[in-house]
Amino acid sequence: MHKFDEMYAQLPFVDSAVRPHYRNYLDWLKRQDPQTMRDRREEAEMIFRRVGITFAVYGDKDEDGAGTERLIPFDLIPRIIPAHEWTSMQKGLVQRVTALNMFIHDIYHDQGILKAGLIPSEQILNNAQYRPEMRWVDVPHKVYSQISGIDIVRAPDAQGNGEYYVLEDNLRVPSGVSYMLEDRKMMMRLFPELFAQHRVAPVAHYPDLLLETLREVAPNGVNVVIDLVGADALDRSDSLTAEGARVGSITDGAGALARGGIYVFVRPSAEDLAVLATLIDEGKLSVDLAETFPFEQAAQAYQILAEGHVRGKIVLTP
Repeated sequence: MHKFDEMYAQLPFVDSAVRPHYRNYLDWLKRQDPQTMRDRREEAEMIFRRVGITFAVYGDKDEDGAGTERLIPFDLIPRIIPAHEWTSMQKGLVQRVTALNMFIHDIYHDQGILKAGLIPSEQILNNAQYRPEMRWVDVPHKVYSQISGIDIVRAPDAQGNGEYYVLEDNLRVPSGVSYMLEDRKMMMRLFPELFAQHRVAPVAHYPDLLLETLREVAPNGVNVVIDLVGADALDRSDSLTAEGARVGSITDGAGALARGGIYVFVRPSAEDLAVLATLIDEGKLSVDLAETFPFEQAAQAYQILAEGHVRGKIVLTP
């Protein structure tokens, strides 16, 4: 069975077989102190844990029987994709997302693909996610998936060369783009010299592309805004909201009320706390702890909370 390695053209690893686009990186890597690399990895994990950049492992349980949250996968050795490979892949991805939107449009209109027997009708019409009330409803620019998360893997072909394959298409609420952005920010923080030595395509403009997409599909503004993160989220949403849009927030009550919206909150009660305690004891509910500080570091803990984007509880101990 053929195997494929991103960095080396031949296995087992030999320096002479390193792929051309990895040569400069490998020269840099050999000059790095192993302990320094371990320290930087620990620094990355600490920051990811503090900020709450994790993902849920559904069905997986920890030793206490509770559901697990894992840190974002982060490798100190980057996967380098040469420009010519990315150019080809980008064209294919654009074509694929276009086809997916055309497929959804057909399903909710003429259903030509079902009439042709290319897909069994029951697989679509009996699917729990199929919404018959959307039949014949036109959406702006026929775009049903404004954000598409296409998972790509690489595997050897019959000759052992690396070929890109689509693992799956995520069209509902894909969240993986946040991992890409945070990984890039972390690499630039830990190894700025690498970005000075290599011509790396930027990704920081992704939010601008997302804003452009949302404006195209909702030229008159969106009708509902839900703020789940706080900070300046509502301020950033103002340019997208239509007049009279409904606004809700679980963190910025003043901001939501100033926009004629609502502040969503829960009033604690002894009965509710007792139920929560039972669920925790039974392992059906877990409490995420972002970080624990001794009381004398309360100011530092407060600063972390003030910066926002903390996932989990900050705990002060005597």
